[in-house]
Amino acid sequence: MENEDISCFPGQTEFSVFLEQIALLFQVPYVTLLIGDKRLCYPTPEALPGFIGELEAQVQARQVLLVLGPEAFSARAPLRFYAGLPVGKRGVLAIADSRPRTLSKQARRLLRAMGTLVEGLEKHVEQKQRYERLLRAKAYLLERIATGKPLHEVLDGIVRWVETESKNGVIASILLVQEGRVYHGAAPSLPPGYRQAIDGQAIGLNPGSYSTATYERAPTIVEDLATDPRGEPYRGLALTYGLRACWQVPILAPDQTVLGIFALYYHQPGRPDAQEQELVALATHLAAIALERERQRQALQAREHQLEAVLEQAADAIVLLDAAQRIVLFNRAAERLFGYTAEAVLGMSVDVLLPGLAQESLGGKVPVQTEAIRNGGERFPVELSCTVMAQPFEMYLLIVRDLTERLRYEAELVRAREEAETMSRLKSALLTNLTHEIRTPLTTIIGFADLLAEESNADSSFQEFARLIAEGGRRLLHTLSEVLDLAQLEAREITLRPCKLRLLPHLRPLLATYRARAEQKGLKLRVQLKPHLEVWADPVLLERVLEEVLDNAVKFTATGSVTVSFHQADSRFAIIVEDTGIGMSAETLQHVFDEFWQASSGINRTHEGLGLGLTIARRFVELMGGEIEVHSVPGKGSRFVIWLPAISRHLSEKAA
Repeated sequence: MENEDISCFPGQTEFSVFLEQIALLFQVPYVTLLIGDKRLCYPTPEALPGFIGELEAQVQARQVLLVLGPEAFSARAPLRFYAGLPVGKRGVLAIADSRPRTLSKQARRLLRAMGTLVEGLEKHVEQKQRYERLLRAKAYLLERIATGKPLHEVLDGIVRWVETESKNGVIASILLVQEGRVYHGAAPSLPPGYRQAIDGQAIGLNPGSYSTATYERAPTIVEDLATDPRGEPYRGLALTYGLRACWQVPILAPDQTVLGIFALYYHQPGRPDAQEQELVALATHLAAIALERERQRQALQAREHQLEAVLEQAADAIVLLDAAQRIVLFNRAAERLFGYTAEAVLGMSVDVLLPGLAQESLGGKVPVQTEAIRNGGERFPVELSCTVMAQPFEMYLLIVRDLTERLRYEAELVRAREEAETMSRLKSALLTNLTHEIRTPLTTIIGFADLLAEESNADSSFQEFARLIAEGGRRLLHTLSEVLDLAQLEAREITLRPCKLRLLPHLRPLLATYRARAEQKGLKLRVQLKPHLEVWADPVLLERVLEEVLDNAVKFTATGSVTVSFHQADSRFAIIVEDTGIGMSAETLQHVFDEFWQASSGINRTHEGLGLGLTIARRFVELMGGEIEVHSVPGKGSRFVIWLPAISRHLSEKAA
């Protein structure tokens, strides 16, 4: 670790107080304590003679209590008494006096007890100092993580710290687990050959230590790589480089994902002691923090790239403002729309682009239309949407859309609609005039033709001519009515006037007309109608619907009959028209209600008409809230079912 002294050093304050208490207990002027190569003295080191080191060396060499009297100091003033006791393997606790004295058995036992206390105090101080070093190292490494130092530097610092703090000469390594393989993240002391051989290896389901630590998410200790089965995958390689034992601890993310493996290698068989386990637990925790932060940084960077790609590919201009309405983001669409580069407008007020932007526009939830200014001064209409982002600080996200083309298109639509409305009015006026100018003389022609037919002699040519004139007039009048009905439907000019109808009185004239037409073709028109039946419908539209269906039935039936019947089911009423005519194929049924569609067409068609009758009938039925169905068999006839409401909800509520 850079410029960091994390080696053990004695705590002078604790020992100085203890030495003073020993001096009072034994009533001596001098007390010394040697720990390693450091010495503490009471009262001061200057008061001791220079040969005190020789005496301490004798105690360390003999490892027994050494007591010297006046005869040992005859030529070495000022001492006349010395008693030194070994403390641990490298320490010496001694008392000395300038006066001759002896050391009783009780005093000897007491001095040994003090030595035991000093040894315990030494261990306590060392442990305390060790914890202080660990805390300083932890704070140092956390600071490097928090300030965004490169991951490899942080991991290298953790590994070197563990190697320095351990007393057994271990080699530390951090392996990264990525997509089922291990890669070295930091291993400054591991032999390069071993590191290169392991790097990129797959983690299989074999009992190897990497696999065990990864899949079981638990520490794995291989005390002897030469004999333990879990060391088999790497045994030969490890023994080649003098590695005899290995301890591996998984590095876990908060979601228990294995981010890496913290490994310790030993040159001798064995297992980690308690201090190493504590040290590696702290180091693994720090490595997990660093790796998880790196993982989150990469995920955040990926999201930023995705967001940047979305912003740059967006078709609409996106502008981000700070609380002071200064531009802090300007995407490519905004550059194209306004004619500025992002570098040119970042930090500028949004008034440069949107001078009419009001404070209420920034807080609105509904897009507003306003005016914008391009680079060069050109003003143009835009649609502005704003989202207020309050966290972690207030910002405004603007989405700006050019309305120039849309407004031009809308103006064209308005003009087209006005022209269509004008044409519709002209068409309505034309249809109205046609109705008057054509129907009136047609009615006159048909009336006089019928009169001539009645007044002419039977079987005379005049009677036949009059009949042909009347039939042609009626055909033309029917065609005109269909065209006018379709035009009114398209223009939505038909006003629905539904009411409660008694069917028999209302339909009797129409049925009589088509009975006569059927008889002219040698057909029978059967009507199965009860006198009290009622239906809810528009009387004019109902008559037109039945007229078109009956006209179709009589037209396409050469022999047989046409039957009209009625059926009531719950709240619906059915008018059924059946014929024994030519029928229709499946293909014809698919188009039977299409406009201007006929089974036969061209100059060789077999039946007259425009192909509008059934189209108009279905649309009239739908206007009255009903529906029309058709069933047909080629060569056997067709069956039309007209469903209408039996009663009016309005009338029912009114009656209630």
